[in-house]
Amino acid sequence: MGITCHLTDTQQHGSGKDVALYTTASVDAIVLAHPKVDWEQLRTVEKGRRSPLASLRPEPAPA
Repeated sequence: MGITCHLTDTQQHGSGKDVALYTTASVDAIVLAHPKVDWEQLRTVEKGRRSPLASLRPEPAPA
């Protein structure tokens, strides 16, 4: 669960962007829920590069 915050860039004439903010517990839960992910390798992805996690598909919800 996250909170959305609207950030305003004053250099861009007041334009802004919504950014999701998460609690530490929420982020910690992601790591525990996905033990097969190499989190150390994931942290080395360079700025502006697509995350390897983007190709993962969420598991279907139980019926």
